[in-house]
Amino acid sequence: MTTKSSGFTLIELLVVVAIIGILAAVGTVSYNGYISATKKKAAINMMQTIGLAQTEELSSFGLYYYSQAGADSAASCAPNSDGINTNLFGDDVIDQKAYGFCIGQFLPDEGALPNESVYTIVAKGLKPDGTVDDDDPCTMTLTSKGAFTDC
Repeated sequence: MTTKSSGFTLIELLVVVAIIGILAAVGTVSYNGYISATKKKAAINMMQTIGLAQTEELSSFGLYYYSQAGADSAASCAPNSDGINTNLFGDDVIDQKAYGFCIGQFLPDEGALPNESVYTIVAKGLKPDGTVDDDDPCTMTLTSKGAFTDC
């Protein structure tokens, strides 16, 4: 006489758990990629907003605002989002914590320029504590001439 079991075997349960684990791992990686892409797009949008504010600054005062006038390259431009908020916007417009922003008086291919007719907005990836993430090679730039470099 054979008995009929109405439950699942241990092997069947292990296979189901393994499949759920694989799906969760794939989903986590996809989600993290989605989040980082969203933060990057928000940084690009903020760079464009800063560029528009720079145009208004030039119209109002005849010169651009520089958060770090001594910077001669994207590497030497230290993020100063608080200074940009205070001096360019007069409010807390930059609220993103994933990227820090700097405005320097240089062009990426030409270095520092003595005149006040150019600027470069630099966006650098930040660590959760607000310092520049040196392990993240993502540095984006947007110039007053409209040239954008992506990472």
